[in-house]
Parts: sequence; C-alpha cells; structure tokens
Amino acid sequence: MTYFDAPYRPADLTVDSSHSLVTNMQAWFPLTEGSGTSVQCILHPSHIGTVTNGTWQTGDGGTELRLNGSGSFVTIGDLNLSSANGLTVTAWIDGPSYGNQKQIVTRDNSGVSRHWQFRIESNNKLNLIRFDSSNTLCANFLGATTLTHNVRHFVAFTFDSSAGSVIYLNGEADGTDSNTTANNSGTGTDILIGARRSSGAIFN
Repeated sequence: MTYFDAPYRPADLTVDSSHSLVTNMQAWFPLTEGSGTSVQCILHPSHIGTVTNGTWQTGDGGTELRLNGSGSFVTIGDLNLSSANGLTVTAWIDGPSYGNQKQIVTRDNSGVSRHWQFRIESNNKLNLIRFDSSNTLCANFLGATTLTHNVRHFVAFTFDSSAGSVIYLNGEADGTDSNTTANNSGTGTDILIGARRSSGAIFN
C-alpha cells in the first residue's frame, strides 16, 4: 500500500511506473516481511503496522501477506496524515472471492471520525466513498469493471479538491466522480488494510 497527500498524475499510476519514490509520498507498506505481526513503512521506518490474523505466503510477486476474509487485517495507525484537499492511495489485490463492501484500504470509524473507504462492492467492482468534516457522505461511486478472482490487480484512487475523484484499475481510469467537497481533515482515525474499524467487512 502507498499513500500520497496529493492527487497523483494518471500517467504515473501504472503497474510498471518508474516513479515509485516521488514527492508527496507519505507512506509505503510493501507487506513483504515474511514473518511476524509487524510491518514497516519503507519511507518512515518508525511507522509500524500491526497484522491481525494474517499469514505470510509466496505469491506471484514474491513474499506477500494473505488476509483470510475472517478477522484478518493490518492496522497502520493514523500517521497524522491530512487528506482534506488531495490524496492518492494504491494497493495490489488478488482474492479467491470478494463480496459486499470488502475493504481494501480504509480510514473510517463510524460514529467517531469518517474519512474514506476504498473497497469492493457486491457486484465485484471497485467502490470509493468519501466523507466531509461533518462525517457526512459526499461521494459514493463505482468502477466500471467487474474484477476477476484469483488475478492480481493494481488498484488506486485519487481525490483532488479542484477536480473530484478517480478510481484506477491496472493503471487505467475505471470510474470518476465530480464532487469536490473536501475530505474530513481530522486526525485520530487509523488507516486499515483489509478491514473497516467499526464493522469489519474483511477483505478476502
């Protein structure tokens, strides 16, 4: 998973991009440790994530973390990141099945502080929802493509307060939303990989 505090150029959101270390990148968790329950940010080694009920395996990309769809996820923490006016989040996914609201990367604690959810909906399409500073839903839209199971996908979303949001699948724009309302800028809500803080919706 990577996290940028600015919207990123579509041309750079490609699978084989040469711009892996760029301005505005705030976090990069490759999830390749291979053992244990701690994962480390490459850019800021003091940022440590905690794996809950995950297992390590060897996949197409080498060592990788498997989330089993039943109580396994990674807690990244808040990292004091502001995403009010722009951000980009990317991840690699590969699952044997998906399902309703399966979370990829999320920063949302219902009833406390809601920011965004990047997830897969019941129709196996990518979905982004965003919340404003009042915890009010301001965007909810789908990608166009039905994801294939057991196939590795590079997924991403961007938000730009002057242009709206874009969902990317394997480097190509897959869905757009024109709402430019700023994201919730508050801190104190953990970023999670593979789950949502308040309700689960575990990725598989």
